[in-house]
Amino acid sequence: EFPSYYGLDLKLSGTVSESYSNNIAFASDNEDKQENFLTMLSFGLDVAYTGKRRSFGLSGVMQEQLSLNGNDADIPSEHLTLGFQNNFSDYDSISIADTYDHTELPQTFIDEFGRYSGKLDQQNNAFSINYYKIVNKELTINTGYSRNVNSTKSSVLTDTNQNTLSVSTTYYYSELTNY
Repeated sequence: EFPSYYGLDLKLSGTVSESYSNNIAFASDNEDKQENFLTMLSFGLDVAYTGKRRSFGLSGVMQEQLSLNGNDADIPSEHLTLGFQNNFSDYDSISIADTYDHTELPQTFIDEFGRYSGKLDQQNNAFSINYYKIVNKELTINTGYSRNVNSTKSSVLTDTNQNTLSVSTTYYYSELTNY
């Protein structure tokens, strides 16, 4: 982690871990089980800015799972998150977030579930925007929209989209808010 510079923070991270699995393909039959030592390499970068009324964040992680036996159990993945928040006043704010994930699963993982043959390239993107309003000491209103897209480069599997609108209110009643 580096020292803050005009509200900007930077953090680098790296991880190496080792694990053992006696059934890396999640096989249901004992004769199909494969055991292996798995090494996980991870590198991450976080950048964040915090000001008086707004903040911004960018976070990314790249991972690679390597198998000792080299039996096609290597799994690369990437994760990226972007976030922004703006406080228009002490009573209302907006936040925007977007998250992207990409994973490539080997053939052995999917074949056991009978869904797909070959490498599965899977991507997920989730976007959301929320507006938060404090009406008074007792009442708050939160509205939002989110979109989630799951896609894969496969002729067998189909992409999915989900859109959500939300409105929620909260009413606080206590001796502290009623005077």
